[in-house]
Amino acid sequence: VLALVILFPRLAFGQVVIEMEHDAGVYKVPCKVNGLKLKFIFDTGASSVSISSTVADMMLENDYLNKNDIVGSGYSQIADGKIVDHTRINLKTIEIGGLILHNVEAIVMHQQSAPLLLGQSAIQKLGKVSISGNKLTITSYGTTNPYSAKHSSYTIEQLGEIYKEGFMYENNGDYLLAVEKFDIVYKAGIMYYFDIITYAQCLGNNSVGRYDDALDVLLKYEDDVISGNYTSKDAYYLEICKQAYWAKEYNLCIRYGGIAKAQMPYPLQNKWLATYWVANSYKNIGNTYQARSEFKSFISSYLAYMEIAATDCWDKEYKDPLLAEVYYSLALIGGETYFDGKKYFLISAAWGNADAIEICKEFDWSFTTKPYDYVY
Repeated sequence: VLALVILFPRLAFGQVVIEMEHDAGVYKVPCKVNGLKLKFIFDTGASSVSISSTVADMMLENDYLNKNDIVGSGYSQIADGKIVDHTRINLKTIEIGGLILHNVEAIVMHQQSAPLLLGQSAIQKLGKVSISGNKLTITSYGTTNPYSAKHSSYTIEQLGEIYKEGFMYENNGDYLLAVEKFDIVYKAGIMYYFDIITYAQCLGNNSVGRYDDALDVLLKYEDDVISGNYTSKDAYYLEICKQAYWAKEYNLCIRYGGIAKAQMPYPLQNKWLATYWVANSYKNIGNTYQARSEFKSFISSYLAYMEIAATDCWDKEYKDPLLAEVYYSLALIGGETYFDGKKYFLISAAWGNADAIEICKEFDWSFTTKPYDYVY
């Protein structure tokens, strides 16, 4: 889950003043990133939190980061105008002046001497920010939820603790208990709009199954996204696409999946995920032509993302249940030639789909070696 942030409500609607350090013409903010003390340049012109490859390597070596925190790659324009590669990572926590931000998306610049920048992916989530000399003042704020904290039976301090408990349960994978806590905070009106994706993901987890509620919560915050208050639009629209699919709102899934894909550079993981849900939605509403097109688009994006070839199921004997399922869906949709249909069954079986394997056995089709008529 990308670019999600929380400021605990014990600090909601209050002010935090931080003394920044002046260093070589820039102001630096002392922070703790996953528990590691670092100093970031406070840069309102930077779109994201940014760290150097040297710092990232040190964090990996000392368990401040792990491989699961790496979420993708992309490109950035640096000060001299050059376009350079970067790696997108998830920072589990950033602590700034007592404010704790969770799951903040950042980029690792592939330069050893790149500066540490506290950019807009964090700044926009802090609330109202003002600077006077070396003093940074942050006024935190909550949502415009239709409920109000004054109608809650909990105090602000209690709600802050409940909020933290919700994230603790979410991090531990106990989504039922996480939802129980988040429901209280949401109804009290102090859940931040940039935590809505986390809340929706918990609601829509298979163990909870409240897909309609997840979709309703997400749609209530569309105005915030459109107005630019939420920087990770791709993650937001992707979550609507997913929750709409599981709620069987297939037309909504198709609509928001298209918006999500337009936000994403090719071929990031989110792009093929959106394509997968859109393809299945088209299939479920009976639009086989569009379903076939989307399934093929999914295959292209997925193969590129995974850095594999469609023929690796034979050449390298890989097994991939998701690819197997998609090729099986293509075979069942039909509308192409007999040889195309047979090819899709063969590929699906070679990737490990049990139903495709049974069909191949029934027709005595060999699926363990690449067929002579296979066209890549």
